[in-house]
Amino acid sequence: MSLREIMGIISFIIGVFFMFITAVGMLRFEDVFMKFHFGSKCLTSGAISILSGVILFKGMVWGTGKIIIMIIFLAITNPIASHALAKAAYSKKILPKNLSRDDYGGQ
Repeated sequence: MSLREIMGIISFIIGVFFMFITAVGMLRFEDVFMKFHFGSKCLTSGAISILSGVILFKGMVWGTGKIIIMIIFLAITNPIASHALAKAAYSKKILPKNLSRDDYGGQ
């Protein structure tokens, strides 16, 4: 195995680890905002790591440009979508469980 393939496998393992952490976070936390946090951060990191592993493992092939576009799309849209869902949940008066002070309550 070449160094490129080894780096691809390591990137796969890192991506699977982040996906596993996402699944554990979704099951463990009851607060919808914490689930949004895990869904945005860990899922984006896991997907980007796995897609980067595909690029490293396969090398520069015809599909590499498409995978790079997918990585950019994920990096931009997943946090924005998570923020929009959290803002919609907040506007429907779904508040975090341990909220001590609401800075946005007057807006």
